[in-house]
Amino acid sequence: MTKNGFIALFVCTLSCWMPNVLAVSSFSAIPVKQGAAVQKQPAPASKTNLLLDKERLRDAQQQLLGRPELAQRPLYVLDKVDFFDGTRPRIELIVAHRSGKDVPLNIYTFENGTWRAEPIEQDYSDNYIAKHQMQLDDTDWAQVADVARVWQEKAREVKAVETEPYYISLVWLPPQRKRFWHTATLEAVGKQYYLSLHENGTVWEWKRPAAEKE
Repeated sequence: MTKNGFIALFVCTLSCWMPNVLAVSSFSAIPVKQGAAVQKQPAPASKTNLLLDKERLRDAQQQLLGRPELAQRPLYVLDKVDFFDGTRPRIELIVAHRSGKDVPLNIYTFENGTWRAEPIEQDYSDNYIAKHQMQLDDTDWAQVADVARVWQEKAREVKAVETEPYYISLVWLPPQRKRFWHTATLEAVGKQYYLSLHENGTVWEWKRPAAEKE
């Protein structure tokens, strides 16, 4: 190859290579906003047992009573209010009044700090509702924590398999027209125990099922 030919080849190669270098340099110079793609994560759910947390229980009750569609007083629920911990902490109840004729009742669920309402499929007669409605706005849900502690003490006393409270229910008894606290059955090795409390938190029943008694 002649000297002139070599120079021509070098110039051609350089002209093909330079645009790529400029393109890379230009791309590298583009400012990148740090953290632009990072989304705010939701606050972690509370790790405390809902049934032992008076503050969360009271907050849930106040949120419910503050909902515009539940402004009427007294406010009634149907049969019971269920309080759960475990894998899915929540509170569930059915509001015992309709917003209109032939309108289904709503089940309200408190979960992850908020309430949601959904219509239920099961229908209840007006007569059933009248007999099974329980006044809600004169109760204090913080009592759940006191009931849970009694359950926990009994669980340790009988060496139950589960000692962390996971279910409590405030139940209405139509014949006696009274409220009481129903709790999860205590399971010990080869034995079961049932605990219920009066509305004021004193023990009402603490026993083994009749079929299990020796």
